[in-house]
Amino acid sequence: MAEIRIIRHRTAITFGVILLLLVGVRAALPLIIKDQINSRLASLQEYNGHLEDIDLALWRGEYSIVNLVIVKTGVDTDEPFLRVPQASFSIEWQALLDGAIVGEVELFAPELHVTVSDDPARAQFGLGVPWYDLLEELVPFTINRFEVHDGRFEFTDADLERPLDVYVHDIDALGTNLSNATETDADTFATVCLTGLFGQGTPLTINGQLSPQADPPAFEMDFELETLPLIELNGLLNAYIGVDAEAGNFSVFAEVASANNRFDGYIKPMLTEAEFFSLKEDDNLLRKIWEGIVAMTAELLENQPGDQFATVIPFSGELDDVTTGRLSAMLSILRNAFVAALEHKLDDSVHIENLGGTGQ
Repeated sequence: MAEIRIIRHRTAITFGVILLLLVGVRAALPLIIKDQINSRLASLQEYNGHLEDIDLALWRGEYSIVNLVIVKTGVDTDEPFLRVPQASFSIEWQALLDGAIVGEVELFAPELHVTVSDDPARAQFGLGVPWYDLLEELVPFTINRFEVHDGRFEFTDADLERPLDVYVHDIDALGTNLSNATETDADTFATVCLTGLFGQGTPLTINGQLSPQADPPAFEMDFELETLPLIELNGLLNAYIGVDAEAGNFSVFAEVASANNRFDGYIKPMLTEAEFFSLKEDDNLLRKIWEGIVAMTAELLENQPGDQFATVIPFSGELDDVTTGRLSAMLSILRNAFVAALEHKLDDSVHIENLGGTGQ
């Protein structure tokens, strides 16, 4: 009996030691991972990064990072290049049941701030950084599902007399089957969708499908930005064509597809009830003349019953050789003005099948 008690006692001690070791490893693991990631972020060329904390949930096959911030070194700006308050990385259990070890990524309220400038001390564009390699280090498995909640993208041109800010907020995005993990058919497509609000609240939508296995790329995407008040674009209009809008709306529809090293698509910009002419006292004479020319041109070429100026700009070619249909664009303007108004929607005319590919 004494020997049995000794064996039980030693067994209990052994299990206790193992348990303490496991608890210690579990407690230390987040700190170790955080230090490794922060060390990697600190070694980025031209950029520097840091994350505040890591939370592990091993029993769910998941871990989260808290307050990831990446800034460009030596840049005079209050906004970091990238800020992610929270992100979670987890195993996709449904795919695991199908025999594939792939993962899911969720970003919560991420912010991306891009600034263009001829002055390196003001520009931050994210170039020169191996972002894909960095993502692979953060995610220890192939990404099959990617989701963004409440994101924000901001673009600034810092070289203008009045700095230009363009932003999209309330961004929700979802990409599924990105690795084609559970399918054996190479023609099985991943799906991507994104919604957001441009400026003061104009809806923006991107939908598409792409083949994760295709080389060269095979994809089909469409873009819609509908009824944006032109006044919100005065920063752009002032900066690049030197006019002001007083009224009207702007919409743009676009489709693009690529397969077999070829691509095809179009952009359809549309102005409705647009008014550009301005007689502000502080405008100089040349500016008034230019705004008058723009206003008269828009008036001449608009579809009068619909009060709409629009065109379709087609583009196509090989992936390394872009051809823009200038004549088609001009004919489209004339058709909209004098024959029939272009429709205020996607044309649904661009598909992978048109390029010899196989879509879904």
